[in-house]
Amino acid sequence: MDLTYLRKMAGGDAATEALLLRMLAEELERDLPRVRQLCHGQQWSELTKLCNHLKSTLLFSGDRILTEANNQLLDYAEKKGQSGLLVEPCLLMIERNGERVLTHVRQLLAKR
Repeated sequence: MDLTYLRKMAGGDAATEALLLRMLAEELERDLPRVRQLCHGQQWSELTKLCNHLKSTLLFSGDRILTEANNQLLDYAEKKGQSGLLVEPCLLMIERNGERVLTHVRQLLAKR
């Protein structure tokens, strides 16, 4: 996890950095569980919207694997499940790395 982008956007302000971390945690808590649900429900339009939203959110996490898995899932959703992607490993990567990022963000927030 590389928080360089988040820290750059905070402009060196500790309060802004904490706010961005809280927003990241809230969005991950809210949105990551929906990914599997929308995918399995073949709700392609909603999954596309969610993955597009997560693209900007995940930039703040600095987790390249999570970002790449989201990009692959976005392509899968845009092609309505017809991309040849093995979706289950992708979903697991999003869930595992998302939880790891969320745990790290919570730890950082607890130290403030």
